[in-house]
Amino acid sequence: MYEVHVDQRKCSGAGICVQQMPSVFRFQPGSKKGYAQEPQQPDERADALYHVAMQCPSGAIVVTKKNGA
Repeated sequence: MYEVHVDQRKCSGAGICVQQMPSVFRFQPGSKKGYAQEPQQPDERADALYHVAMQCPSGAIVVTKKNGA
């Protein structure tokens, strides 16, 4: 299991996360800042999550492997 988080202080609103993984990321209401609608993500999405995190121009996306999961 992985956990994904968007640091709202760093997010610039580029929207790459929402464009590339709309099933995981959404825009905050009234904003262009992204957020993970479900922070807990299955192992099958790990590669895609890391890819999106690397594409984020502000480095706001944090992906972590949950211990014991």
